Amino acid sequence: MCAVMQKMKETCLPSHMLHWACKSSSFRSRKSRVKSRLQNLLEGLLYACSGKDYWCSGRMKNHTLTFVLLASLMTAHQCFDIPFEVTTQSASIKEGSCIELTLTSKRDLPGPPANWFWTKDSNWSESQNKFVGPVIFSSNTNVWPIQPQFVGRVQSQGSPPSQWHTGTSMMALMCNISKSDNGTYSFFYQLTEGSPWEEVSALVNVEDNPCLIHFVQPPTMTKAIEMLYCSYHTDACPVKLQLLDNNLPIRLRRISTGKMIAAEVVNNWQNDGKKVACQAAGNTDKYLRKYVTLDIPYPPTVEISTSKTTLKKGESLILSCDVKKGNPWPNTFTWYKDDKPIITEKYYLHIESPVLPEHKGLYKCVANHTAYKGMSVTSAPLFIDVQHRPRNTSVSIVGSAKNEVKAGASVVLRCTTDANPEPYEYAWMLFSQDERLSQRLPDNAEHLLLPEVRPSNRMCYRCSTTNALDEGDVSERLCIKILHAPTNVRLSMLGKVPEGEMVSVACSAESVPLSRLTLTRTVGSVTTILGETAQNDVLSYIFKATWTDGGVYTCEATNAEGRGSAQKTLEVTYAPRNVAVKANPSLEVAKNTMLTLQCDADSNPPITSVTWWKEDSVHQNEADQQALIMTHVTPDHAGIYGCMAANQLGSARSPPVKVEVHSGLPEPVLSMAAKVTEGDLVSMLCSVESDLLSILTLTRVSGKLSSEWPGASSHGNAVGPNSTLAHTFKATADDSGVYICEADNGFGKRRAQKTLRVSYAPKHVTATAQSSLMVAENGTLVLRCDADSDPPVESVMWWKVNDARPQNLPPGQNLTVASFAAADAGLYGCTATNEVGSASSPPVEVEMQNLNKLMEITNAFNTVWLLKYIVAPLCIFLILVFVLFFLWRVKRRSKKVSLVTVDNAQTRELNPDNTYSMSNLSSDGKTRSKDASDEDSKVYQSYAEVQLEQPNQTCEWADNRSEGDTYMGFII
Repeated sequence: MCAVMQKMKETCLPSHMLHWACKSSSFRSRKSRVKSRLQNLLEGLLYACSGKDYWCSGRMKNHTLTFVLLASLMTAHQCFDIPFEVTTQSASIKEGSCIELTLTSKRDLPGPPANWFWTKDSNWSESQNKFVGPVIFSSNTNVWPIQPQFVGRVQSQGSPPSQWHTGTSMMALMCNISKSDNGTYSFFYQLTEGSPWEEVSALVNVEDNPCLIHFVQPPTMTKAIEMLYCSYHTDACPVKLQLLDNNLPIRLRRISTGKMIAAEVVNNWQNDGKKVACQAAGNTDKYLRKYVTLDIPYPPTVEISTSKTTLKKGESLILSCDVKKGNPWPNTFTWYKDDKPIITEKYYLHIESPVLPEHKGLYKCVANHTAYKGMSVTSAPLFIDVQHRPRNTSVSIVGSAKNEVKAGASVVLRCTTDANPEPYEYAWMLFSQDERLSQRLPDNAEHLLLPEVRPSNRMCYRCSTTNALDEGDVSERLCIKILHAPTNVRLSMLGKVPEGEMVSVACSAESVPLSRLTLTRTVGSVTTILGETAQNDVLSYIFKATWTDGGVYTCEATNAEGRGSAQKTLEVTYAPRNVAVKANPSLEVAKNTMLTLQCDADSNPPITSVTWWKEDSVHQNEADQQALIMTHVTPDHAGIYGCMAANQLGSARSPPVKVEVHSGLPEPVLSMAAKVTEGDLVSMLCSVESDLLSILTLTRVSGKLSSEWPGASSHGNAVGPNSTLAHTFKATADDSGVYICEADNGFGKRRAQKTLRVSYAPKHVTATAQSSLMVAENGTLVLRCDADSDPPVESVMWWKVNDARPQNLPPGQNLTVASFAAADAGLYGCTATNEVGSASSPPVEVEMQNLNKLMEITNAFNTVWLLKYIVAPLCIFLILVFVLFFLWRVKRRSKKVSLVTVDNAQTRELNPDNTYSMSNLSSDGKTRSKDASDEDSKVYQSYAEVQLEQPNQTCEWADNRSEGDTYMGFII
């Protein structure tokens, strides 16, 4: 329309007239828009053409009226071509419901309106030259602010469409309407910035609603059951209330129905956030329903999410603790890696670049709400894998933490590295300990086998690894310590030194671990420790040599693996010392015997010459004669002797010694009888003639007794030139043997011996059976007679005791009875005789073995055994039971009891009806009485001998005692 107006401007209409017509038409209602525009246009045209302000051009002439009518029609068409229309859901809406103001496009538009606002009951203001009314909703609240009574009541349902086609709609929803909301609602808009404003409207009619509902929003549930209440505002509503809980997993439990409803809500997390509606029965307006939202706290459910779980070193990692459900929503989060907390409270964990291998591990997040205790929840662990090239590579010995192995053992080296993914290639390098030599080994596995290492294999090893990402660093070197026993043990010292010279000794060894070195000197059987050091390889010892330092020196090295040693002999040369004269056999010798004097000295080198003196004059001087030998000593050889020993280093003289010569010792004499009879008196005399005191010893050598004979040695008691030793005793059979008389005067021993034989009659005579003394009928009996005698037994006589009378049997050492019969049974014995006397054996009983006898023995044994081991113990047991039962009854009744003493002559009868006094037996068998009192209520027991006078006994004893026997028992 405005374009037409501009065209008309060229003819007769002034510009302000056209602008007013167009602008004013934008703020009029749809009903008056046509009339107003036509009226204004016509008035303008008439006014213009009347020549009051402007004159029309000559081009209008006769066609002016036609043109005006045509322009008016065009303008009306433009004003009626509105692109929108406003509709409501119903012609009349009940109080308490919501108004749906739906704006619908009638044709395609290039875009949404640039500016717009909704008004209620707007009117044209001549003074403001625009429509004025309360704004209920707008696209820009700063320019068109919303009136207070509509704040929060109107909202747009969804975002305005970005493209408008025919049928595209946008709705403004105004709820909680009342009767005051009756009226016309208009939508004013500009299609583009600066374009004229347009308006569309709709009429809203609000009806009375007697069924307005009051539905109380329940609080946050903390109890197991919560109540819901729904009611009408007034009692005018003719229908009942209705609860809609179809969308609840756990349905409500209705307590009451009607115009007021009460229902129970179960505290279950499945109902959290669900809505419950309350409406009048039969209602179809969804906006007349009242809703409450159930607020039920429950622990959240969380899980960790991330873009990827396998990263490479240097990348970044973001973990998110996603809450799937829960009420309330967690407000604090705690992260854990490998169960160790990470300092952060955010719901996400951001590890900025670079990610390191240390970030590999199990991650967990814990979600919690600070206002609710016990509602924290932990997510499932998520493993984050960080890949990196090999690092921290090292070489170790399998099974050894100290890099030590025993010599001769096999060693397995392991190349350990931290790599992800695992290495697929290993490289081994061999180095000398000074690293001057190196070698790459062909092995490419994780383990390297070194068979039978030796101390000479002291090498070092390195390794490196490669994985799918890159090659790693080379490890530090590992030098193997080969444990071995000490080797190359050395003892450095001179072998021969003169006395007084300084001697240096060095003891050393090679070993791993270091050895304990010990230096010792051994002289004869005596070993002296000279020095000792622990865990060292050299031990030094310096000393000034003396003659005592000569000997065997030993360097010993010891460690945990073994030991080794080295020896050297040190010879210390010195002049003779400790010169002495030694006599053989002694310095006191008998004449006509041999005497050797030896000149002994301690010297090194050995003695080269010896000079002998006697009475201060040289007796013998020969270089190689160290001994002075006198083969037949005479009194002239007695005197003072001495010697001087010499070698290359010097000489020394011995102290003097005195030699004494005595006469010899003659053979002693032993006087005694050669044969005696047992019981005879034997006298022995041992004597010797000597000019020196002699010791006489008399001993016996016998197969029965030892060689020592108590009291048979003089032990120095024999004194004088005619020494004697006498011994007298009564001969027994044990005194037979060889007797020796020995004399000893200190210069020699002489002895004499004789044999003594003691004769005696037979002893220890025994008669023994060859097989058994129990002989079967018609069997053979063989008896042998043995005896001890000197001289031997000459004759043996056998005898048998028959009916208490002895019966002589044939002589002989053996007695044989063939076809043994019952008459042959009995007592047998023998008598042995020699020239000294005779003796008899103890008799032995020979019995004949038969079946009847055996049965009698068996029967007798069974009867005795039965009586002894069955009947007797049973009787004793019964008596004990009776006694215990009687004692229990006595104690229960607390009656007085008496002890009755019965001697061997008679038995007193106890009457249970009588009262007795309590008695004890005295030592003389008499009765001591004591009245029983309450505090002294006891049962006294005593032993007594009871003479059984009754013929009938209650039990038979194993030994079958008869009447009148004495028994021991208890009297109660």
